Amino acid sequence: MVRITSLKLLHVQSLLCIFYISSFIFGLFVPLLVDLLSLPFSSIHDIYRLFTFHLVTDEICVFIFTILAIFIYAKLVFHVWSRTEILFFYWFVNTSAGILAIFPEIFFGNNIFVKRINGNSAFLSSVLIVLIQLSMDQSLVKIGGFDFKSQYGLPAVSITFLCLWTVGFIRLSSGILFCYGILCSWCYLRFLQRHPQGRRGDYRPVFAFARFA
Repeated sequence: MVRITSLKLLHVQSLLCIFYISSFIFGLFVPLLVDLLSLPFSSIHDIYRLFTFHLVTDEICVFIFTILAIFIYAKLVFHVWSRTEILFFYWFVNTSAGILAIFPEIFFGNNIFVKRINGNSAFLSSVLIVLIQLSMDQSLVKIGGFDFKSQYGLPAVSITFLCLWTVGFIRLSSGILFCYGILCSWCYLRFLQRHPQGRRGDYRPVFAFARFA
């Protein structure tokens, strides 16, 4: 039974990775596709982009991080969340972060900071929040006296994103999505997520925003 479940998990991870690898490669050869699916949108007819911008990316660093995030996310929640919630969380985080990212464009017109918004930076940061919630004290890397725990993943990747933006490997819009992904995923897990006991949210003091913000 354990082997069958492990195979199902591997199949899910493989299918998602194949999809994102295919979309990334296709986007390299058909740049117009990336333009058509990315945010922001110029008219109400382009509102579909809120649901498609995270399906493509033209940034190799974001692409690599996305592949890693898929494996971690599937491993974390495959056995503890329903299939519906796994998909809904992904959709909720990306869409809500996308909406927040285009607010300056909606209210203040042309915004030089959000010329193009795509990729899964919001999903990436949300996986780190889930990692904190489900296995905060788990050791990810332990070498000698060095013990890198799950709770250090968020600040480590945040610093990495900042460095990548500084040297021009990712756009500022991806960093903005990353930050909004932290906020949106924490709000969902803190206040909205329904648990089997009938309650909503995770109000444990160890999951307070101030603990990892």
